[in-house]
Amino acid sequence: MKNMVRLFLDYCVVPFQPASTSVIVRRIRFVSLTTVAIFMLWLLGFGTVHLWVRYFNERPQSRWYREPANQNSGIVIIVHGWTKGPEDMLEVAEIVKSNPNYDQDGIYLWAYEADRFSNKDPVALAHNLASRIAELHREASGDIVLIGHSLGGLVIRRAFLIDLDDTKQWSPSVRRIVLLAAPNRGTEATSRSPWLWVGDGLAKSFRVGELIRSVYRGAPFIVDLRIDWIKRFQKLKNPPLVAQIVGSKDNLVSSSDSIDVLQFPNSIDRHLANSTHESIVRKDEAGVYIREALVAQRDDRGTQMADRNSVLKLLLVHGIRDYGERFDQIRDAVKALAIQRNISLQASSPRYKYFSALQFINPLSRWHKIYEFADLYTEMLATPPVDAPIYFVGHSFGTYLMGKSTEYYKSMEFDRVYLAGSVLREDFFAKHNLLGNRIKWVRNDIAAKDWPVGILCSGLDGLGLAEDVGTGGFNGFSGIVREDRYEEFRLFDGGHGEALTLTNRPTIAAWLLQGRISSFDHTQVKEMLVRAKVLVQSRAYLWELTSRAAPGLFVAFIALITYLLLIGKRPFVALGEILFVMWFLNII
Repeated sequence: MKNMVRLFLDYCVVPFQPASTSVIVRRIRFVSLTTVAIFMLWLLGFGTVHLWVRYFNERPQSRWYREPANQNSGIVIIVHGWTKGPEDMLEVAEIVKSNPNYDQDGIYLWAYEADRFSNKDPVALAHNLASRIAELHREASGDIVLIGHSLGGLVIRRAFLIDLDDTKQWSPSVRRIVLLAAPNRGTEATSRSPWLWVGDGLAKSFRVGELIRSVYRGAPFIVDLRIDWIKRFQKLKNPPLVAQIVGSKDNLVSSSDSIDVLQFPNSIDRHLANSTHESIVRKDEAGVYIREALVAQRDDRGTQMADRNSVLKLLLVHGIRDYGERFDQIRDAVKALAIQRNISLQASSPRYKYFSALQFINPLSRWHKIYEFADLYTEMLATPPVDAPIYFVGHSFGTYLMGKSTEYYKSMEFDRVYLAGSVLREDFFAKHNLLGNRIKWVRNDIAAKDWPVGILCSGLDGLGLAEDVGTGGFNGFSGIVREDRYEEFRLFDGGHGEALTLTNRPTIAAWLLQGRISSFDHTQVKEMLVRAKVLVQSRAYLWELTSRAAPGLFVAFIALITYLLLIGKRPFVALGEILFVMWFLNII
């Protein structure tokens, strides 16, 4: 018995007792010195990088490789990739120069700051390129060919769309767009190497490298470019020929990453054996396919529109502490309804399997998943028919991904959005004016005992630890302007996932397909759910009180952790015990 008492004291009481004064002083001294040393090393790196950028970084210059023969000649614009310059595209220019079909055309090498530390905005670069091409087109008014390597391929695509949307000074004259290993879907390089991930984090802390970060998979520049390209390209009556040439040994780009480009008529997809991302611009490797792209026959019949009503596109995204099994059943319910009208269901879900509460608290983890969600959205949009509306079903963290992505990516749109256990802020729809615009309809289902939203999100929001997280799934959304586009079911008698109960799944499917292949009456559905004892009239006051007190509870918890680390006798033992209890209670 004495041994059991001693064991209890050693592991449950002693770790939480204060340490001696000398131990506390040593801990504080260690933390202080370590913090100062890390800051000084960071400051040294910051200064070195910015000195290099300011005094030793060369600015490449645009120039004519060959001037046009006369005012009626065409122009071939060649744009280099990241960390490259015009001199790296000389072999591509030589290929164009040697082609007899282009013997009268000017060849222009356009340059931009593309060093490793560049903070240039790719959209601003595209605007600069569009303006420069407009100037050149006034000197030589013939056909235009755009050729871009890597990042340069993305810049020429955006420049083409900019002129297409704004002035149409030169975009109607574009006959060919040749992409040499353009990362049309973005790059995942940092996720493949921990060293690259660390280097990217340091560069971000030094406030450099924004240009390359803009082409990460899921970055706004990439997502908006892909969505805008699909929406604009499908409406062109006389689209240019677009060729993507990729090397088989390219570790950054594959042809499967270019579905938004290659799905349209007038597209060419070519693979070069043994070529890398860098060597794709060499004449002895890519010469044959570049020549093919320069002379291939174009299809001038325009883009054929597929039947948007024959397909239902559905994104299903589950939440934290969940594996998404219930979403498979919701998908099956929607599919069963769609089959009744011979409609094909295209359903997709994210790649992540389980997302813990600790990951949810971490803003870096949340942003990483936003990028993944945006990539998933664009891949679904690019799948024919490209003009079919996209529907969404989300629970918990899935609602955050949809909401934050729609806020972040200005070209993202949804038809119907179903939310369960939503972690969005109560003023989300009122603040961003999305309802009835880029989101047509919203349904929000609220549970009575939803502690992840009512307590966790309330605490994060109240302390300002996550300003983009709130209690819209616990208290409902406020300030709704388009009330005819918003409906709410409250209160489901249960916890965080209670709205996804078996009884409610058919109503979710029916609401999603309302107006297309099903009817949906809010009053009748609510009465049915009440009769099934799925809904309750009110929430226990203890839940309301705990939700309001959540910020104070978070402060107390943070104070406890700080006490244990700085003053506790065995801080890591005590911290481990707290984490174990939280894990055992399924909190993390």
